[in-house]
Amino acid sequence: MPTNLYFNNYPAKQVTSEQLLIEDLVIESMQIHGMDVFYMPRMNTSQDDLLYGENTVKEYRKAYPLEMYLENVTGMEGEQDFISKFGLEIRDELTLLVSRRRFAATIPTQFRPNEGDLIYVPLVENFFEISFVEDEQPFYQLSNLPVYTMKCSLFEYNDEDFDTGVADIQEIEVTEATSEEVPF
Repeated sequence: MPTNLYFNNYPAKQVTSEQLLIEDLVIESMQIHGMDVFYMPRMNTSQDDLLYGENTVKEYRKAYPLEMYLENVTGMEGEQDFISKFGLEIRDELTLLVSRRRFAATIPTQFRPNEGDLIYVPLVENFFEISFVEDEQPFYQLSNLPVYTMKCSLFEYNDEDFDTGVADIQEIEVTEATSEEVPF
């Protein structure tokens, strides 16, 4: 049974105006119902751990203001707070949506959000680390993917270097620091 010619999503040329309309509506709804956050891409450093082959010092040099939509507005997701043999652990998680077009326009140096990048949410005054980026949800509406869905977990500060120029972020770095660098 063939699909309806007037509602068929192929070829993509025929639905470009509808795709742009849907994307504009998604962006507008995120600007109305979303929240302002700072997206902080992780910078690569040359200080590699020879044993594990990974960067031991994480640096975040830029903070891009961007609107994102909180998918679950009833509260944090994840395992929540619990007491383990190591003490109180807080394992809050968020699911955030960001428009592909707004992300590309705001952060021109990156193709998409990356795992390991940080999102500072001023509303709760916490950092969340991106643990997974879903790029095919909602699944091809009008042969288009208008948003990235990011699964984020609460970030535990561990002497990472923040030089973003944003006062709130710099203040958290100072108050959460566990060591002080002493110049020789």
